Amino acid sequence: DRDTIEVHYVKQARGQQALEDFRIEILNDGDTLKVRPVYTPRAFRFGPVSFDLKVPSTLRQINVHSVSGRIEVQNLSADIEQELESVSGSILTDRSGNLRAKSTSGGIEFSFAGDRLYAKSISGTINGKIRSLGRGGSVEVETVSGSVNLSAFAGLDAELRLQSLSGS
Repeated sequence: DRDTIEVHYVKQARGQQALEDFRIEILNDGDTLKVRPVYTPRAFRFGPVSFDLKVPSTLRQINVHSVSGRIEVQNLSADIEQELESVSGSILTDRSGNLRAKSTSGGIEFSFAGDRLYAKSISGTINGKIRSLGRGGSVEVETVSGSVNLSAFAGLDAELRLQSLSGS
């Protein structure tokens, strides 16, 4: 309910010096906040980092990109536009407005109410619920090696594109 963003993180590294060298960069650029780890040439000494962000209810859009880790978005307003992308990790959002979710190696789970839904996983199952779809909206759900499980509200009147190459 506050107009602030709280950023908490836990970082791991091999040894005290590596931990001190492992920086977390937090940049405020107008209406955009960027939070990311900064790796030096000796990055092999660094371990994982996890982030927990608390954002104001007035937030309209969130973009999260992870190279190697799970993305979990919870308790946001249902109309917030989300772009979630993980190279190696699963994605979960418990409710979203317009949603674009991509995972190269991991499953995707969502609950959606918006105009545009795009969910794609190269190697993972996609489980989703369409709570509402705006008039003229679009839904595209695709996995290469996994299953698609989709449920929708009664009375859905839409053309859907669902695709799986080696799944159900």
